Amino acid sequence: MQCELCGKEISRASVFYQDDVKFCSRCFESEGANRLVAQRQGQAVESTSPAEISRSSPTPALPETTDAGQNLNALTTYAQILSGLGWATMIVTAFFVLGTPNANKMMALGFGLYGVFMGFSLVVAGQAVQCFLAIEANTRKTAVVLNRILEGRGELD
Repeated sequence: MQCELCGKEISRASVFYQDDVKFCSRCFESEGANRLVAQRQGQAVESTSPAEISRSSPTPALPETTDAGQNLNALTTYAQILSGLGWATMIVTAFFVLGTPNANKMMALGFGLYGVFMGFSLVVAGQAVQCFLAIEANTRKTAVVLNRILEGRGELD
């Protein structure tokens, strides 16, 4: 089986369909693929052959590198600041509760529990953002590795 846009051999496991037209992973949902599908459906397009469509709109390759950190520096910094503020809130709260005179211990304990709860919530929020960033980086790495495997073998069967 072949990609109807670029002609690359594809297996049943790696074929992508867009309105009953077969594409490889690189051509799927590209501008050229959309034009070919529109042509097959009888809609007016500038070019008439799949070869012309393929030449007119090259498909972008998957990234060869897995360094996603350069795009997400602001979010990483935000997550670290959030976690740091949470830890600082809990430490300041602990000093506040420990430094309160015995007469106001019950009120200080209430504020202390609230401070620890808020600090812990900030730490959890920061860690959740870092977790999502790690998932995104792992997804990007997996896509690159899978692309290399599919290009190296040609088929998974």
